[in-house]
Amino acid sequence: MRVLKATSDEVIVESTNMTPIEGFGLTLLPPESLHLAYLFRRSGVGQWTLYLLSAADSRASRMVGLGKDSYLNRAVAIFGHVAQAPAVAGRH
Repeated sequence: MRVLKATSDEVIVESTNMTPIEGFGLTLLPPESLHLAYLFRRSGVGQWTLYLLSAADSRASRMVGLGKDSYLNRAVAIFGHVAQAPAVAGRH
């Protein structure tokens, strides 16, 4: 995970898996095949907007699409951490 930019109004973070991601007894994502970018932008006093981009390269299993909820949960958790919001289970 690398912070590409960090100002009082914007934070950009990129992340790449360094180890395999496995599920269903298979390697779904070999190392360095999942790429994520998080863009946090201040949208008002005490308000932030989060944009999340994710991409898997051609080495990824086609089963990767089954984990969409995992990506959403990860984005909500990261946003809550940055925004210093209390964790709420099941929040989307």
